[in-house]
Amino acid sequence: MYRALLVSVLVCLLNVASGRTVKSQKQDGDIVKLIIVGDWGDTVLGQQESVANGMSIWADNNQPDFILTVGDNFYPAGLRSATDVQLDNKWRYMYNQTSLVDLTWYISVGNHDYGGFDSGREWFQVEFGKTEPRWHLPHLWYDFVEVRDGFTAQFIIIDSEAFHHSIDRNNYTMMLIWFEQVLVESTADWKFVVGHRNVFSAGQFGPVQASLYNVFLPIMERHNVDAYICGHDHNLEHLKRDSGEGLDFIISGTGGSPTFALQEENVVTLKDTYQIDLLFFESVFGFTTLTLSDSEAVFDFFNHDAELLYSHTRVKS
Repeated sequence: MYRALLVSVLVCLLNVASGRTVKSQKQDGDIVKLIIVGDWGDTVLGQQESVANGMSIWADNNQPDFILTVGDNFYPAGLRSATDVQLDNKWRYMYNQTSLVDLTWYISVGNHDYGGFDSGREWFQVEFGKTEPRWHLPHLWYDFVEVRDGFTAQFIIIDSEAFHHSIDRNNYTMMLIWFEQVLVESTADWKFVVGHRNVFSAGQFGPVQASLYNVFLPIMERHNVDAYICGHDHNLEHLKRDSGEGLDFIISGTGGSPTFALQEENVVTLKDTYQIDLLFFESVFGFTTLTLSDSEAVFDFFNHDAELLYSHTRVKS
């Protein structure tokens, strides 16, 4: 009895600490549309602006519901305060096109958002969200649910950096408990896990990130997650088990920071050691979109001119 009570209390505390939010929206067409962009807050090359313009072109024609970031929002070393000028020149004024300016951004943090891993700079983005309603980051790990007539879609945002680097101040072990509990309790038709660091990649940060592969991937597979969505490797990728089963691995890491090339040896290792197929890879600046219905999840990959490079449809069985 005492153990059951302790677990119940812990789960309640986890839900409060993680800032879990449930959205309930009914929209015409019963579709969820979103833009996925990662590794974006870098104005040095001028490519962040070109990707932002491409996103606005797609948004003009598709009216997305929100934007989802997969981290590395502010290069090179995160924010210096919750009122840092970077919030204006790398976000507010960068994405002020008519089709983007009113959209909510659901945020995850990456290694560059941490600055030095002992700095605590990642929390400035949480603080900023308390005064900016379009910047949704109630905690470094949280989840939200989109509700439509006919289906629900749950997005579970993790702080991959806290776990990868075992950062005690950010309760990385508690995050793991919370993560599995959320999936255990989930009744959503679609389940997407969102983080910064990749599980697999054929690029510079491949072929595998052991912290995610050994710990988070088994949990995702056990609970039938539909896709793991991330950045970190600065390219656009789609990977999947060579059996064709299980979750899709989506990398969208070319929002503005310099791109990383394909590593052929990683392609071989992914196939021979992990039975992972690389289905798409482009080292170009761009973004990804996700269009959800009750039966399909369509991932489209675009370059910075909003030209379609690749499309993948996941069918809900």
